[in-house]
Amino acid sequence: MESTKTEIDSIALTKGQKLAAAGAVLLTAQTGTLFYWTYSAFDWNLVEPITYLLGYSVVWLTILLYFTTGRDFTYEELMHMATERARMDMYSRRGLDMDAYRRVHLEVAELTIAIDRLREVNEKAL
Repeated sequence: MESTKTEIDSIALTKGQKLAAAGAVLLTAQTGTLFYWTYSAFDWNLVEPITYLLGYSVVWLTILLYFTTGRDFTYEELMHMATERARMDMYSRRGLDMDAYRRVHLEVAELTIAIDRLREVNEKAL
């Protein structure tokens, strides 16, 4: 169970990093396209409203994200949401029950504490 969870966590982190890289590529392509349109194909008078609408749509998407999830529009939050979503999806596809996993870990922690207490009592008795 532990090895499956570790494997899934590393795959989910990789998926989140790939999504971040895709976002960087998309942003670079947008910048290149707008630069080309502004200085080669068209004029700033045509491209200015497009850049305004792109920027304003990001503001509205940010507001929508905040109201639906309660999280800020930061790199860390987006990365966490993408990784967590991929992680939970893979957990359910592989049949890993996280409640059972947490219960087992809690039981192991409780047993470890009990064993340490017994070890201390045993050492004091000797």
